[in-house]
Amino acid sequence: MFDSINFPMLFEHERSTNKEFFLAYEKSSMASKCDALDRLVDQYFDECQLSDLIKAKTPKKIITATNRIKRILRSLLWNCYRAARAHDDCFLRISLADKSYRKSAPDNPYGITLEIGKVISALVVDGYLERHVGFLDHQTKKAKQTRIRPTLSLLYDLKTLPDDISEIYVEPEPVSIRRGYVSTLDDASQQHLEGAKKTISAYNEFIRSHDITHPCARDGVLTYQDRNGELRLVNITRKSVQAIYHAEGGGILTYGRIHGGMCQAIPARYRKFILIDDEPTVELDYSSQILHIVAGLEGIQLTGDPYAIPLTFTDYDAEFTREIVKHAIVVMLNTSKLRAMNGAVTGKFRYDPRAENCPIRPKLIREAIFAHHPFLEKYAMKGIGKKLFMYDAEIARKIIQTFLDANKVVLPIHDGFIVKASDKDLLYQTMKSIWYERFHTTIPVKVEK
Repeated sequence: MFDSINFPMLFEHERSTNKEFFLAYEKSSMASKCDALDRLVDQYFDECQLSDLIKAKTPKKIITATNRIKRILRSLLWNCYRAARAHDDCFLRISLADKSYRKSAPDNPYGITLEIGKVISALVVDGYLERHVGFLDHQTKKAKQTRIRPTLSLLYDLKTLPDDISEIYVEPEPVSIRRGYVSTLDDASQQHLEGAKKTISAYNEFIRSHDITHPCARDGVLTYQDRNGELRLVNITRKSVQAIYHAEGGGILTYGRIHGGMCQAIPARYRKFILIDDEPTVELDYSSQILHIVAGLEGIQLTGDPYAIPLTFTDYDAEFTREIVKHAIVVMLNTSKLRAMNGAVTGKFRYDPRAENCPIRPKLIREAIFAHHPFLEKYAMKGIGKKLFMYDAEIARKIIQTFLDANKVVLPIHDGFIVKASDKDLLYQTMKSIWYERFHTTIPVKVEK
């Protein structure tokens, strides 16, 4: 029995109902060989009568289907075990959408299928899982994925498992391409992908040989409190990253940003405690990057705070005004429809108490932005956000390659990077020089506080 959790002496109704305290269900993660877990799989397969899910008729197909259902059950129990290691009341956030269980998807190496929903339902009916179907959070007005967690009955059984079960984790592919136009990519795009794959592959191999830790983590999981007071969990053993592209119509590559790595899941106020090989770190960010990219494409050098644009129709304070302007610029660069832009801007601040006495007025905000930055009008409402991120991604890869060449660790966070404090000057100069090389303009680089 693992001793990181006290044996629960609770009734179900006494457990926490905080559904924001969760780990994400991972299809790419599975427990290594463990006889105790395999016995538990067989036990629950029989008790929950999961054989009823098998529709095959021939002996060979029945065996195949049985193995598939047991693999799904093993995956669920393993993920519940991971959550229980973090806390008795920890939920699993899980998607039950069709697209989440594609057989050929690189993040689904164990072939988990949509039957997982039926397995979950069987465990719920027999009282082994608690399930909260996808819901709308009325406080944040955002949709939430389904949450599940073991009931106390299952939790008792999970606590009988060894506390040192090792994990088999399949690293993500270094490059992922979304959308259905991959076959139309031209030679230049193919060469670009090969270059990105080479850089990311080398980076992932390099980063695995270094310790990226956080002093508050336990058993590979960092628990922290978000700004709403809710508890969140991050698996800090996930160090590998992936470049995600979109193949648009006509074979055009867009986006390309680097995702993954535990540092991206940790808020800035907690990232400052990350250690690289037991050494303190520092984070440097590009300031107002998306706006500087557009200005750079036009050969315009921005000065000061480009988001500090006064809105004469209101008396919002400077901080709230800047927040509105920044959001409006990002939206107008990503959407292609005026109506969508208006809805996104008003929707963002609809429930913000700072806007109660004066409603958000997208048309006047847009006019103020164009008056201050006329060059933006050429790019607004063109839906080019993913194309602009290609520039951001190109810069990030060059910074990563520079640090690889120097045999030094850098952790990418989109427009920011974390390095050892001793490498701060190298990162600063690298960020400045690579930016100038690309746009022939300068951009502020700030220390994340």
